Amino acid sequence: MQAIYLMGLMKKLLYTLSFLLIFSIAKPQLQQKIDSLEAILPSMQAEERSGILLELSGLYQSVSLEKSLEYDFENVELQKKLGRIKDLSGIYNNIGVSYYLMGDYGKSLDYFEQSLILREQFNDTANIVKTLNNLGVISQISGDFQKALAYFNKSLMFKIKLNDTLSMAKTLNNIGVLYKDVDEFDDAERFISQALDYYMALGNQAGIAAALNNLGQVFDERKSIDTAMVYYFRSLEIKRKLHDDRGIANTLNNLGVNSMAKGMLGEAEGYFMEAVKIRKKIIDNFGLASSLNNLGSLYYKKGKYKEAEKLFLESNTIAENEHLIGIEQRNFDGMSKLYEAKGEVARALHFYKEYSKLRDSTFNVDLKDRIAALKVQYESEKSKRENTVLRQENEIQELKISNAQKERVQFITIIISLFFASVLVIVFLQYRNHRKLNNQLKKHNRELEIRVKERTRELEEANATKDRFFSIIAHDLKSPFNGLLGFTDLLHDDFDELSDQEKKQFLGIIKEGATNIYKLLENLLQWASSQTGRISLIPEKLDLGRQITNIIKGNELVYSKKRIVTQMLVKSTNFAFADKETINTVLRNLFSNAIKFTSKDGKIEFFVDDHHSESGKNEIIVRVKDSGVGIKKEDIVNLFDLKNKIRTAGTEEETGTGLGLILCKEFVEKNGGQLFVESEPGKGSVFSFTLPCR
Repeated sequence: MQAIYLMGLMKKLLYTLSFLLIFSIAKPQLQQKIDSLEAILPSMQAEERSGILLELSGLYQSVSLEKSLEYDFENVELQKKLGRIKDLSGIYNNIGVSYYLMGDYGKSLDYFEQSLILREQFNDTANIVKTLNNLGVISQISGDFQKALAYFNKSLMFKIKLNDTLSMAKTLNNIGVLYKDVDEFDDAERFISQALDYYMALGNQAGIAAALNNLGQVFDERKSIDTAMVYYFRSLEIKRKLHDDRGIANTLNNLGVNSMAKGMLGEAEGYFMEAVKIRKKIIDNFGLASSLNNLGSLYYKKGKYKEAEKLFLESNTIAENEHLIGIEQRNFDGMSKLYEAKGEVARALHFYKEYSKLRDSTFNVDLKDRIAALKVQYESEKSKRENTVLRQENEIQELKISNAQKERVQFITIIISLFFASVLVIVFLQYRNHRKLNNQLKKHNRELEIRVKERTRELEEANATKDRFFSIIAHDLKSPFNGLLGFTDLLHDDFDELSDQEKKQFLGIIKEGATNIYKLLENLLQWASSQTGRISLIPEKLDLGRQITNIIKGNELVYSKKRIVTQMLVKSTNFAFADKETINTVLRNLFSNAIKFTSKDGKIEFFVDDHHSESGKNEIIVRVKDSGVGIKKEDIVNLFDLKNKIRTAGTEEETGTGLGLILCKEFVEKNGGQLFVESEPGKGSVFSFTLPCR
């Protein structure tokens, strides 16, 4: 951890930080929405006006940041008059986001800190986490690594308690970047790799791209340039698909640095120029300053000193305005080397002193041999310009030093000694604090490793369940195929000897077997798609009465054979809010089961009614009631268990797949509902499920 405060040269600082900032995306109807809100704003009273101002600020954040800030500042004054201090935290956070997007990191940091104070005051945990992450990133951009680490550390503790996997991944990624910037590459790779694993498990493409880019930087620092290039290209491919201009510019910049290290100066120049163009377009001042610095270093390598000097100065102007200490260091270092190459030793020494001053301000107390060499060279040239007489006068003057002067020298020596002793004490205290922070990070890492082991155990259990499931499926597929093969053999071998009635009977058996196999495969494919995440639920407003009517009509031939009467009663006037296709699957399976276990001349009823959950949420409940054979109490608990799958023939010896109810329960729960069973042998069954409503 000593490297946390012993910074060294800051290399390619913070090109690809994952910044958790939330902002609106312009839509085609955006201007129309803005116009309508601005038209009604003057007539709104204070309470209503506050909400309109907040909405306008969000809409303008993707159109005009200045206008967004104007509405935010008006809302701040309004909230203060209303005495609603808690609501100020969200407005301050919005202002911080706007200033970040404008490249004013100092003001952004101020407003994020004000937001954090209020959110901590009101124990707003979910939003505290977001603000801590934003503060960590801004501090890291500003070069305050100690503060950044403290913010990330605190944020990670909250996220572990909240079990917020996505946010944990973002913070792990940021901590990994921080370790990279202080040359702790093993720790950097470990944290970023953990973040990548989380992103991949969640399918978060933006996070995957950011982590790949950061891993590329780690391998760049280790001089594994080819490996780094692979990570960069993988990251760039994803970012282009996402149209992420900021991310694209970051990775292009890194590819430029990588190409320059390989001596591919032409390719490097192309990458840097494209990055500069994008960063000017999106007003990314930090990224622009960094790319200009890299382009200056490239021209320095090419010997184009005039162009390099211009780029270093342009980059440094931005860095000074935005308080980007790390970029200033790189510019001063670049100009020092440039002037040294041109033979302008005094100017080279001046810029190296400026570089060292900034380096020391970030707790880097190591002195480098290069400054000593420059001093020697400067003093040597200065000595050559002195004449012999001046040297003789200096020698005479040295012999005439009085006792008072000696005492003065002694006094200065004591002061200097005390100063260096104080510096050593400060360094020791900083080292102790950083060691404490490192111990905390190790503790949290152990907690993360425990959590990963728990997740691994859960996955192993899930895999074991799937193995049992597919073992059952293999048996269920094999049996009907044996029957099909047997009857097709009979038809093939004895076709001429069989009567037409026997042929028709065998074909009916084959058709029924094929239908059952098809239903089994259909349920299997839907279950497999659900387990692997390939089913995308698209919630929408559903008219359940219409869906049930369609299901009943679609099965009319089936239930008519058993002379079953169907009835539907819809009492609710609300719409369900769920995925249409998966709910259709649930209704089809429940209706099919009801037909299967209802005797001839029986009855099946559908009921749709409003329902209030235990937590008080408004829901819709659907009941499918039949007059069938019913289910034993001991069998009900095993209806949805793969290990104890229940399979019973219907009243007309109909067969089933045994998967329908398992699929129903999973689809209902994925849509935010619950499935219930009520049944008694001989009295029929009622299958009910709930759904959210709009």
